[in-house]
Amino acid sequence: MARGRRTTCRGWFRARTARAMTCAVLAAAAGCAAFGPSYPAAPYIGEMQVTGVSFSPDGEWLVSGGRDRKAVTWRRPDWKPLKAYGEGGWPVYGVAVSPSGDCITLARSIAVEAWDVREGRKLWTYSDNGQNRYMQATAYSPDGGSIAVGLWNRIAILDARSGEARREIDMGPGLVHSVSWSPCGKYVGAASDVGSAYLTEAGSGERVKSLSEHAGAVSRVVFSPDGESLAIGLTDGTVGMYRYGKMERTWQVEAGSSVKDMKFSPGGDLLAAAHDGRISVFDTGTGKKHCELDPGDGRVYGVSFSPDGGLLASGHEGGTIAVWETRRWRKVKRFRACPFEAAAE
Repeated sequence: MARGRRTTCRGWFRARTARAMTCAVLAAAAGCAAFGPSYPAAPYIGEMQVTGVSFSPDGEWLVSGGRDRKAVTWRRPDWKPLKAYGEGGWPVYGVAVSPSGDCITLARSIAVEAWDVREGRKLWTYSDNGQNRYMQATAYSPDGGSIAVGLWNRIAILDARSGEARREIDMGPGLVHSVSWSPCGKYVGAASDVGSAYLTEAGSGERVKSLSEHAGAVSRVVFSPDGESLAIGLTDGTVGMYRYGKMERTWQVEAGSSVKDMKFSPGGDLLAAAHDGRISVFDTGTGKKHCELDPGDGRVYGVSFSPDGGLLASGHEGGTIAVWETRRWRKVKRFRACPFEAAAE
């Protein structure tokens, strides 16, 4: 019996090794680099998720990112496409718009790219010296001069004009799922998959606050518009609100499923949380659920309020974007966004 098991194990190992060598030969033949700006073919071909959405500062357009390896801008109010960015390469896991609305950044697993919105021209690529650290979070500082990027076990603060790293801040073990700037631009909040939320001074890199009381991975950390509160979302479905000064929790609710994204309304009175298959909107003062939205297209990966607070956009697993009117919380538009070639519904 022992010899039979050893023979079986050797056969399994040889088969797995042969498959690995075949994949390596095919990758080399295709001229694929493992890391860096020359991206290999994406491993998610055929997946159609919209992974993130963000309104422009003037509210006239919306940018979406998807696993079809593109970011697309959409014109309000007819929601027709304006331009596509970053075709090819790896999937787009996160998108951010500069405060001026002139540039967007795409988080693409092994790199972050900045693009000129009007010209559709790539401005720079940050690849972390070719190390694969699974970049899926990026955010502009309020003045537009810096960009925070979430990496494996750290945050990078980049110069927004050049893409050069000004500093890297150690966050300990685990992936940084999201980054968020305080409205004053002094601090960066980070969500870690080891159950911690961190607040770091962007200029010095000093960690000033940390919360490690969470059993599940922290998926989102978001500052309120006035900078007085901090919302934290977990993969176990918990949403909590904290008073920033002493990091005292003011309320906590069990939303029921993993939190994929969270955004405050411009006035700060509402918090939209994207879950597996729905969007929960909470009153930020009490934690009471204001309403619940059902897009009906699988998991919800991203949400964004328009600057005037009148609309909420959501991106879904099934490849669509929904636009909700927030006065009565009714869906006013739903269109196909991923893959980009598909016609709007």
